[in-house]
Amino acid sequence: MKRLTLFFLCLFASISWAAAQNRTIKGTVISGEDNLPVIGANVVVVGETTIGTVTDFDGNFTLSVPAKAKQLQVSYTGLKTQIVQIAPQMKIVLQSDTEVLKDLVVVGYGTARTIKSVAGSIARVSSDQLQEKPVANIMDALQGQVAGMNVATSSGDPNAVASVQIHGNGSLGASSAPLYIIDGVQTTPGVVASLNSNDIESISVLRDASATAIYGARAANGVIYITTKRGKSGEQARITASAQFGISQLISRGEYNNMMDGETLLAYQARHDFQKPYDWSKSKPWTADDLWKQMKDVKNFTLGERGHDTDWLDYFMGKNAPTTQADLSLMGGSDKTTYFLSFGYFDQEGISRSTSEFTKYTGRLNLENRAKDWLKIGLNMTGAFTKAKTSRGFGGAYVDGGTFGALFQAPYITPYYPDGSPIVDENIITAFGPITSPYYSNKNYPRKDETDLFAASAYAQLTPVKGLTLKTLGGVDLNINHYRASALPSAALGDGLGQRLESFSKSRRFTTTNTAEYKWDINDNNRLTFLLGQEYVAYKGLGFQAVSKGQQDDRFLMLQQGQMGNFLSLPSSSESEYAYNSYFGRINYDFDRFLFLDATVRNDASSRFGDNHRSGWFYSFGAMADLHEKLMPDNEKVSSLQVKASYGTTGNSEIGNYSSMALVGSSHYTDGLALSVISAGNPDLSWETQKKLNFGAAAGFFNDRLNVDLDFYLRKTTDMLMDVPMPYSTGFGYRYENVGAMENMGVDLTLDASIVRTKDWAFNAKATFNYNKEKVTELFYGLDEYEIPGTSVRYVVGDATQLSMPDFARINPENGAPQWYVPNTPAANEYYQGDRVKEYKGRRVTEDFNDVLLTGATGKKRFAPFNGGFSFNLSWLKVGLTLQADFAYSLGKYMINNDRFFTENNSEDFLMSNHSTRVLDEWTPENKNGKIGKFGNSGNMQFDTRLLENSSFLRMKNLQLTYQLPSSVFSEKTVISGAKVYVLARNLFTVTKYKGFDPEPISNLSMNQFPNTRQFMAGVQLQF
Repeated sequence: MKRLTLFFLCLFASISWAAAQNRTIKGTVISGEDNLPVIGANVVVVGETTIGTVTDFDGNFTLSVPAKAKQLQVSYTGLKTQIVQIAPQMKIVLQSDTEVLKDLVVVGYGTARTIKSVAGSIARVSSDQLQEKPVANIMDALQGQVAGMNVATSSGDPNAVASVQIHGNGSLGASSAPLYIIDGVQTTPGVVASLNSNDIESISVLRDASATAIYGARAANGVIYITTKRGKSGEQARITASAQFGISQLISRGEYNNMMDGETLLAYQARHDFQKPYDWSKSKPWTADDLWKQMKDVKNFTLGERGHDTDWLDYFMGKNAPTTQADLSLMGGSDKTTYFLSFGYFDQEGISRSTSEFTKYTGRLNLENRAKDWLKIGLNMTGAFTKAKTSRGFGGAYVDGGTFGALFQAPYITPYYPDGSPIVDENIITAFGPITSPYYSNKNYPRKDETDLFAASAYAQLTPVKGLTLKTLGGVDLNINHYRASALPSAALGDGLGQRLESFSKSRRFTTTNTAEYKWDINDNNRLTFLLGQEYVAYKGLGFQAVSKGQQDDRFLMLQQGQMGNFLSLPSSSESEYAYNSYFGRINYDFDRFLFLDATVRNDASSRFGDNHRSGWFYSFGAMADLHEKLMPDNEKVSSLQVKASYGTTGNSEIGNYSSMALVGSSHYTDGLALSVISAGNPDLSWETQKKLNFGAAAGFFNDRLNVDLDFYLRKTTDMLMDVPMPYSTGFGYRYENVGAMENMGVDLTLDASIVRTKDWAFNAKATFNYNKEKVTELFYGLDEYEIPGTSVRYVVGDATQLSMPDFARINPENGAPQWYVPNTPAANEYYQGDRVKEYKGRRVTEDFNDVLLTGATGKKRFAPFNGGFSFNLSWLKVGLTLQADFAYSLGKYMINNDRFFTENNSEDFLMSNHSTRVLDEWTPENKNGKIGKFGNSGNMQFDTRLLENSSFLRMKNLQLTYQLPSSVFSEKTVISGAKVYVLARNLFTVTKYKGFDPEPISNLSMNQFPNTRQFMAGVQLQF
């Protein structure tokens, strides 16, 4: 099957041959993989490298050889080279070389090529690095594996989707997410999340313009191309069954270990007269014992036994949550047909007591058939059914759950009955007010979130004449979601009336792609490949939501079983659609396997833009030179050396579907319908364009025992799509415009070393590194700075996107008041004069807090400039043991720890909650050097740089020990042909200065985090 694929990805140079006088031999070269002719195989006389030829379109060759010649060497890319004895009529079978196949990468639309013949910047991750990782989303397993690609999972909820950026943040207003392609068809992150990791053959990450420009308007942020597994022609059916089970635990106790215990908190609260009666004698001190008695006998707080504190973090987040995965696959093929069939089950619970869970059932069928020598057809189908439950309350100041609830609740309050069982159907009375347990919410507010996903693609590939390949592909993605949430009438703390919410959404995306590829060998040293194509993508989505109230029986919760009258509310519905139509072309030139050139052009038209600018042109040029083969073929130290460069443009259209249009919305006035214009529209809205320049080099040393891949890039974004604030006089808030510019400049470095390679031992190491320097070069309205309201994110012309806050200076030792630096702005200079300002360390400071006037850029970058990872693999080959360790890091990263606004707030407003022990160092007349302000309003924690923390981290992502049973264990009579068992741990430890629970999220702010989890797993894989 691969005889055409590999021939069209890279033809070996024909070796000129010299005629001999003695004899002429003939033969045929076929592939042992599919029994089809190998076109372009090199046939050379052993010892006479100038005498040779290549096979023709039918795999035949004719060669005149000297009488003394004894052997031929036959070779072809992707197949194992063979040396065979010469005979008058020969039939030579070449078997697949899996090591070569590992170097094949997808370059967009056309046939795959070896990575050493590609001018673009492409990284490939094989299935070996993806399998057996206990993650709901496969992208999480790629963290630290590809230089220049930053992957972060912002939550430990099993339903969380990983955030992915390639070469930084490319836009200030449009999406910076990459384009996802599965087997040639565009798809969504949701479909990627539904994939079974064991179905994936490889993932190619396309990073520069030469590699991505062929995808045009959708590829500004890079492309992630996922190739799923295929069977092999002539391969006997192979069944693989695997299962793994493990648990997830809280990754870190974070700030919780620095919180006050019950007695310390009682003493702190009593010192500041918490719950002190108004008629309490002023001469009598208010003590912790008095406070305890007041809370127990008067306020009736739900107190535990004094001195036996509640571990609220364990209560809210302490579940040992199970993860289960089971997979079954069948693959193989006949001479003409290959197949891959798989089924998978994955279930992961979250560690929160507020139920979180993700379950998915997956199935895949990949079929390929060589109907004729000139016709190949294929079908890829995958389906998934997912069930999701997302924990309540995370991300906000919810006192009855999550990590924030654990920090906030006083440790002397108990959520348990005296017998140790959790309180469920009663309120837990706290100083903040009554709260309910997560067990109560789970019991009385059930939810179901179910999604059906189906993706399929089919293609036909024709080779009507030698060198010409025609391919047509059609694909579809279907997504159907049904969400139901109920409030049970029987809820013990409710009013006896229930409620039901139902929402339904459906979307479908159709893709059709038609390509024509022609490979023209001008002569032995010059080869051209031409590609022309057309693509059309159409999306349509719809949904509706309805709510009914007043149900009176848990058994009757349908929408129609609610009550009429004041209980009724109007349902809502939505529809949206978009379309792209594209034409593209590419030319590849190969000179003597030494110089590789490519040029790409693409025209995209999108319904998202105004009529005046619906179409956009994008292009790229790339060059790569293989210096080793020409300049140093016999160098023993340098085994490979390629240099490359590329330049090109790509586009970004990832905004709302109707941002260019003036829209009319509806509302209700009394009993009538009211219509109004809700957006201004922009008929001149057009493409955001990115210009990318790349230079790189790849080198192998000592027979490729050490490989180095280095890339420099400059990525400039112009005509940025930004949601620009409009003048109040227009009556509109914002509209999208093409304004502003920014750039990302950086370097990617990958080191891969085979340090030990002996008969019994192998030790390999890999490291990836990326440095990215972001700079905003232009904003709208001529502004030099702009802060997105309510986000603490500020754009500064000439610098990177920064976090923006008032700059805290110190606690004034004279009076215990906090002081802030006064920024040098006209508004601040006008207001802060006279008694409002003082001097500290040569700068102006003030105790008069004004959020608007004091807020300024902090110099702390929104996105980490340094990201990467490293891994080690140690194998004891003789025994079958392998130890794999993977690490990921992010440096120069900052995040606002919003939890500390509450835990270090030394004021009356938060006296009812628990506090960090750092508050004990509060300013008093006896402790004038206290780092916490004087108790009272002057000690209020403001939203300033005290909350801004360095969240750089190093994390062990994966530690795995695998034992491969020796083949001698399985005789020919046994059903099982191979087996391995393994144990692994994920997120085993983290090194960071961040005080919160998890430094990993790519976020400006963290509050009530659902942190990533630590996982311990064991699994087994059997082959039949």
